[in-house]
Amino acid sequence: MGAAGAGGVPTVQYVEEAFQVDLYEGTSSTKSIPNGLDLAADGGMVWIKNWYDSREHIITDTERGPTKQLFTDSGDAEATNTARITSFNSDGYTLGSDNKVNQDERGHLAYTFKRAKGFFDVVTWAGNGASSRTIPHLLGTNPGSIWIKNRDDGYDWRIYFADGSNGGYYWFILNSTTGQGNNSGSKWIDADADEFTLNNAYNNLNVSGENYVAYIFGNGDNDYGTNKNESIIKVGKYNGNAGTLDVNLGWEPQWLLIKSTQSSTDWILIDAKNGASNYKWPAMSIKPNTTSGRSQSQGRVVFTTTGFTLYQTTQWEVNKNNVFFYYIAIRADHKVPTSGAEIANHLLFTGNGQARTIALPSSGIFDSDAIMLKVMNNGSNSNQHHYWTTRELGSDNASNYHELYTAANTSTSRYAQSDFIRTYGSDSKITIGNSSYINPGGGEQVILNCFKKAPGFMDLIHWRGNGSSQNIAHGLGVVPKWVIIKSFTSSENWVVYSHDLGSSLYMELNDSNTPNSSSTMWNSTVATSSQFTVGQNNAVNASNQYYMAYLFADCANVCKTVFYTGNNVNNRFLNFGFRPRYVIIRNTTNSGNWYQWDSALGITTSANFCKQLNSNDHNNAGGVSTSSTGMYLGSSLTSDINASANNYLALAIA
Repeated sequence: MGAAGAGGVPTVQYVEEAFQVDLYEGTSSTKSIPNGLDLAADGGMVWIKNWYDSREHIITDTERGPTKQLFTDSGDAEATNTARITSFNSDGYTLGSDNKVNQDERGHLAYTFKRAKGFFDVVTWAGNGASSRTIPHLLGTNPGSIWIKNRDDGYDWRIYFADGSNGGYYWFILNSTTGQGNNSGSKWIDADADEFTLNNAYNNLNVSGENYVAYIFGNGDNDYGTNKNESIIKVGKYNGNAGTLDVNLGWEPQWLLIKSTQSSTDWILIDAKNGASNYKWPAMSIKPNTTSGRSQSQGRVVFTTTGFTLYQTTQWEVNKNNVFFYYIAIRADHKVPTSGAEIANHLLFTGNGQARTIALPSSGIFDSDAIMLKVMNNGSNSNQHHYWTTRELGSDNASNYHELYTAANTSTSRYAQSDFIRTYGSDSKITIGNSSYINPGGGEQVILNCFKKAPGFMDLIHWRGNGSSQNIAHGLGVVPKWVIIKSFTSSENWVVYSHDLGSSLYMELNDSNTPNSSSTMWNSTVATSSQFTVGQNNAVNASNQYYMAYLFADCANVCKTVFYTGNNVNNRFLNFGFRPRYVIIRNTTNSGNWYQWDSALGITTSANFCKQLNSNDHNNAGGVSTSSTGMYLGSSLTSDINASANNYLALAIA
């Protein structure tokens, strides 16, 4: 629960304390969605959509109660159903069995907006028939947008966007493709930090005896973040150009709603977890004014570190030339982690050859952005690769789950399988399919490593190559120590940049070769706290090829990179400042394997094993032990990780 703000509305410091996107697979039985937001005490709104099927967008809020629903795709009156959301809880909410919010083996999207000063409020009122009606709210700042709905009759949703002195004259209809309407030269609404006034009882917004609800969104207050100088929500507009257009928010978004001012255009909603564009494939979107499932019909809407880019996009609904578009954008999580439990989870499970949900050993709410899997036993599937995938890599087919993935030990561009990762989950769970590559039957064990991107720790970046050097922006906020790059459209080796090795050397993740020197890989330029540079080498920047990068930075008590020289002494100690649960070590003087240890393979015990990321090898004797501040290098792998006068790189994650 946040501290009390204006009139008792909570104040929050980070966006993750007020907003959550939850992806889950339905069960058709009671299901809790724990997302860390205290709806029971603070109040708020939940918006749910079955993205797989043609189902209504269902909105429920704490003011009207969990059994009352409205639908963004319809002007229908409020419905009552006791099997959709059954309760608002101190850490999220609970679903009933209704198929519109919890259909078995179907993917669902849910957006939770907690009431918070400067971010979001919800109010209700009973109409009194007056020609002008003032409604107080507790947002504590001038609203960026207000959504109003008559609960008792079939009237349309009326949407207000702040737009300087013009805002109160125009309106939109959420459940319609109509464009921007106007009130014949007079304002239908005025809004300030404490109240909004409905003028002339516009369009049945104050009918006597009828009930109403309004959802009120903030706009650009800079009262958030570590130093309380950041914003978390922005309402604005842009002028389309039917090409490539950058919209600067000053931060990376995770949620974006767009509406054209022209008629016959749908509302478009894109979020990072469902899948923004990675430059190669169009973004996954849903349309709040229709019941249709998700689609990829709106072009390449890319979330960047400073806003969003409409990349070579001509679609009328997001980028028609000389047409204005309004948007609401919500910032990506921006809190720097302070413990490994916030950003990493590791698990060894037994495959069963069937689609399944796996609970991660997390002490809190954990949300995976990058997943790594490897079959470990000596069964028929033990020769499988080290499979890596991310939310951003996603899918190239809107009807499929997250189906695209890469292999760390091969140069193959990418693989595709329709039943690979079903949901990354937002509740310390992931759902995987029945692929024998990651979930074989026959009792074979599989190692699962999950990571969440966060400022100061890890970022995931995509770009399109241009054949010459270019700077690639990132959102770490600090200098990356490792950058791991793979083309996902061409068969190039994985390449690794190390801050300790400098801008002339690179390593290849999928082989054991000694580090190579090349001025065309990093363009002889060191990475900074805002960008890294790629040269003209095909492995990082071939013209019209597409790339992804995993960036890791030193983060106190969370992540540490160490450059050390071997001394051939048993129990050599590496000081990380914390007990590691995940470690990679690589020789940088001579050829050598990429060794990986983690807690699922027993790194925190004496009976540990390790993997070799550059091969299908597995179940090697670990030869290490850990302490509360680091790791001891034992004798069994001395020649590989502690040979005298050889230099090594280590990446450790708590």
